Amino acid sequence: MSGKSTDPTGLLIGGEPRIDFLPLEIKQRKANRRSRRSLVFLVLVVIVICVGGYVASAGLAAQSQAELDAARAQTQVLLQQQGEYSVAETTATEIEAAKGAQLVGTATEVLWKEYIAEIKGELPTGTKMVSFTVDSLNVLELEPTVVTPLEQRRVGTVNFIVSAKSLAQIDSLSENLKDVTGYADATVVAVAGSDIVSGTYVANVTFHFNSDAYARRLFPPSSDTAETDPAATTPTTEG
Repeated sequence: MSGKSTDPTGLLIGGEPRIDFLPLEIKQRKANRRSRRSLVFLVLVVIVICVGGYVASAGLAAQSQAELDAARAQTQVLLQQQGEYSVAETTATEIEAAKGAQLVGTATEVLWKEYIAEIKGELPTGTKMVSFTVDSLNVLELEPTVVTPLEQRRVGTVNFIVSAKSLAQIDSLSENLKDVTGYADATVVAVAGSDIVSGTYVANVTFHFNSDAYARRLFPPSSDTAETDPAATTPTTEG
């Protein structure tokens, strides 16, 4: 049975007596050593954290550099491929430019052989075209400005001489020419022919035409059928 007891005041009775005889300086040195150890430990922790952060940053930097190098390599590949196809792109551009030049160059083209044949087809029976000259705008010229109210828009002129056996044939020539494609207006001046004995007459004709006479061979077909075709706009009725 132990001889130690505690009274109601909390004092230990019968305990082993202890007395601290260490000088205050020794106690202070012990406290200083504990402080230094804590400080060293704290410094070590900070160093470990710094080293860890540096390693992590170096890893991220290395990863970013690797991604950058990969992106640069991909860019070089794309530039190389673009260089390989540059010839095709240049050729395609030249083709488009050539097509545009063809459209501009043929914008005022008149197929004269066919057009003169169309005019001849409107000559009255018994008449014939003796000679003709043509004058038309080129791609660098502007359409003449209409000066008088009765003057029609025109882009070219066909001057021709027609021989006929009667004045009636020459009179009907003016009406017939209105059916020629691109008709703007026409002036017919009848004079007596050189062969008076045979009763031959001649007519000096000045025929003006508008841009409808242009062939436009290389232009895309027009899509205004609904505007020009009466069957496309006029409804049909029965009964």
